[in-house]
Amino acid sequence: MVKSTLLLSLPCVLAAVTLVRGANPSMRGISPEHYDLYAPLLQNGESTWKCLDKSKTIHYSAINDDYCDCPDGSDEPGTSACPNSLFYCENKDHIPAYIKSFAVNDGVCDQSCCDGSDEFNGLTSCPNICKQVSIEFKKYQAELNNIQSVGILAKQKLLDAAEVIAEGWLQEKAVIQQEIDFKYADLDNLKRELEILEKAQIKHTPIEKFDNAKTIKQARKIALLQRHILGLQDDIDVLVSILHDLKNDHNHNYHDMAVKSAISGYDEFIETYEDYKTTIEKDLADIEDSSEDFITDEYEVDEAEADVPENSEDELSSEDVAAKEALESTRKAYDDLNSDISNQEQKLENINEELSKDYGHNREWLTLKDVCVEKNEGEYTYSLCILGTAYQKSNKDSSRTNLGRFEKFAGTVESGAKDRYHEHLHSHGTRCWNGPERSVRAFFECGAETEILEVSEPEKCEYHFRMRSPAVCETPHIPSEDKDVKLAEGEVEERLHLHEEL
Repeated sequence: MVKSTLLLSLPCVLAAVTLVRGANPSMRGISPEHYDLYAPLLQNGESTWKCLDKSKTIHYSAINDDYCDCPDGSDEPGTSACPNSLFYCENKDHIPAYIKSFAVNDGVCDQSCCDGSDEFNGLTSCPNICKQVSIEFKKYQAELNNIQSVGILAKQKLLDAAEVIAEGWLQEKAVIQQEIDFKYADLDNLKRELEILEKAQIKHTPIEKFDNAKTIKQARKIALLQRHILGLQDDIDVLVSILHDLKNDHNHNYHDMAVKSAISGYDEFIETYEDYKTTIEKDLADIEDSSEDFITDEYEVDEAEADVPENSEDELSSEDVAAKEALESTRKAYDDLNSDISNQEQKLENINEELSKDYGHNREWLTLKDVCVEKNEGEYTYSLCILGTAYQKSNKDSSRTNLGRFEKFAGTVESGAKDRYHEHLHSHGTRCWNGPERSVRAFFECGAETEILEVSEPEKCEYHFRMRSPAVCETPHIPSEDKDVKLAEGEVEERLHLHEEL
């Protein structure tokens, strides 16, 4: 009886052991840390398995049967049946990697699978070259780390230089602002002095010394009288407007005799005012015309008299000459100072513009501004000036083509840039024949020097420059292959909805 009981319980024990052990370590296309996700489930005496997105349950033997059962492709990690699945390459002696499932058994030895595990159907032989790849990668990584280390030091020099430049701008700005404030004070003093001298000059102008003195005097009196009349007319118009509002807006139910008297007088006045106003304007126009004719006639009497200047230094006293020289000197000093202030304000505006410009997180691109580098690509030599213009020069006839001027920092996550400063857009270059305007996208990676590594033209007249510069250097980052693995693993975990209960 005991023996039969043990025999009956043995399948349960084996099933429990299977659940604890998880998936078969030899199951193709699964990383060791995901084995537990592929452990079978005992259901009605059969081994089953649930798709990682929990959409359906399938027989355990359907895993890697070269038929896609699960919508998320999780049942075919080791075949190309599900195009949305990922295949794990162990790459012993090197760095593990994931590749897209459609690359499995496609007849091509995938570089990411240096162990050749992606081609297992026997149709294509892919040798395990992971040891050699690892040696080359470590050598490359050492060189890259050295470049980045030097680049970080070079970037610090850029930042230090930029800080000195910015500090110089701030100091210069403070000095210029103080100078402008002082000069405005001096300008106010000169303005008051100039007004005093001009009034004194007008007051002491010896116009009576010339034969045409009466003519000029009369013209000035007429002009003065015209101004007085126009001023009085403006005052009358204001009073008319006030009385008009009073007539329309006063309380008609309240009998104020003073208001009634004012309105009555306004009504009588307004009947003749427009005619009176028209007459005044006509008289003023006639006076102006007659005075001009009068002056012209007076000067035409004797052409010699017409050439007599208003002030002749021969007829001026020494005091008048000194006053005139003082006026001219003060006026020149005022104009010169005003011009100087305008120049200083322009300098201040330029400094503020530079301080507000975007030169990177810590102005790392400031020192590199207008630094030009070039790359000889055989038929052409390509050059790019940082934050400036890019060119293509023919190596045959040295003719130069404008590829575009710097427009903006254009890095995006979609383009693979860490931030917008890793990609520069140069636009509005010379238009191509029957094509768009030429443009350049410069993609920067960390380097000890600013240089162009390679040039390509993925689209007509759109050039891609792969470049290095210390301006984008950061702390050492994950190696590219290792980084790809980690990204792929993250994609797996996000897409496969890991079973926390396992």
